[in-house]
Amino acid sequence: MDESERKRSRLDQVRDFCADTSAHGLSRVAAAKSWPGRLFWMAVFLSASVFSIYQISKSFATYFQYPTKTDFSITIKEQLHFPAVTVCNINPFKHSEIVKTAFWQAMVSISFSGERGGWGLYFYLYFYITITLFRAVKNAVN
Repeated sequence: MDESERKRSRLDQVRDFCADTSAHGLSRVAAAKSWPGRLFWMAVFLSASVFSIYQISKSFATYFQYPTKTDFSITIKEQLHFPAVTVCNINPFKHSEIVKTAFWQAMVSISFSGERGGWGLYFYLYFYITITLFRAVKNAVN
């Protein structure tokens, strides 16, 4: 293979690449029928690439400056209108009553004593809540 064939095969490879690539504009360069059209599309592609690189580098430079902007203002009002809010606790269990029970004390002592691998509190709490809910539902129905 001599030098002219090698140059020709490289030129064919570049044209094939430009025709098949997904980069917008290069396919137009390869498909142009005349040199002025090819130069036009090459200029468009290169100027768009340079502009894109400029914008990306500018964005990175701004990001790595870590700019912050904080605006605040203090407004003093004579009267404040508060909305009508009602907080209703629908929890049927009172914590102050639960902690008084011997069952709760047993759960706490088991969980902190290390018996049953420390899972005693969760085990007993599950059954205590289940039984208490069952009783509450039973009492509500009756």
